[in-house]
Amino acid sequence: MKVKHKRWLEYLGWLIVSAALAFLVLKGWQSRAWFAEWRPNGLVLMVMFLGMAGCAGTSCLLAVAWSCLIKYWEPSADFWPVFKLYARTQIAKYIPGNVFHFAGRWLGGYRMGLAHQANMGATLYEIAGLVAVAAPMAAYGFLSSILHKEIGQILLAAGVLIWMLIFPFLAVKMTAWIAPRFCMTNWPLQTRAFIRQGFIPAYFAYVLLFLALGLLFAGWTRALSGVGGYDRLPFIISVFATAWLIGFIVPGASGGLGVREAVIVGLLGGMVGEAQSVIIALSFRLITVGGDVLFFMASIFSRPSRV
Repeated sequence: MKVKHKRWLEYLGWLIVSAALAFLVLKGWQSRAWFAEWRPNGLVLMVMFLGMAGCAGTSCLLAVAWSCLIKYWEPSADFWPVFKLYARTQIAKYIPGNVFHFAGRWLGGYRMGLAHQANMGATLYEIAGLVAVAAPMAAYGFLSSILHKEIGQILLAAGVLIWMLIFPFLAVKMTAWIAPRFCMTNWPLQTRAFIRQGFIPAYFAYVLLFLALGLLFAGWTRALSGVGGYDRLPFIISVFATAWLIGFIVPGASGGLGVREAVIVGLLGGMVGEAQSVIIALSFRLITVGGDVLFFMASIFSRPSRV
């Protein structure tokens, strides 16, 4: 039954990706996005390459977070080799199946002598942390655009902030429920120690990651469409967070390919126009892929650390 369920999830993921790609083609054809004026001048191209470098920098935050989580379980592990392991395997998320970057870290960690619970713990807490940061960011922009009264927006912002602050404690409390089901006997049941040494640095890195990528997406939207002032910034960041979140949870979507672009077009089209939204979605994908490639290349050509 488990194998059948896994296959059905894969089929569902492929169906969603196919529908998302068909949606992109349809919207591009209807809006004649291929002929839209998107000003591919030297300044825009320079901003695109700077965006790639920025995406590579945000990938460093992911690697730092994962290294912090690994080092909680394996204090003797060297930070730099663990960081490079993450950097070299992250590019594998684009392989169909969307699991090979996880598999690569497990295999590389095994060769490095990392314990099973270290890899399992870092992976699960990474997933939980990323979703816990993306979800409130996705909700905030949409709800704030509905709540026109200032007091309502203040309460909403306070709610998001409170969630951000209490989630690390909730995540560690869930350990007592998760650990027995994964046969983990050496999980961080000491809440304060784990939060201080492992999860807080990682969680802070995830918050910075989404803020940086959200601002980068908002800046790219403004550069191509001229739309995206300060008053619309929360909504545009929410569009990115929603697209990332949906692309992340769809099974088998390689790096959210197609799914995230479809969500961006669907949510951003009413603000900038369908043609511009298609161009923004596809070009931002080029930026993120370029950033992942730069991050991978930097890890390959970086010098080994000295002991």
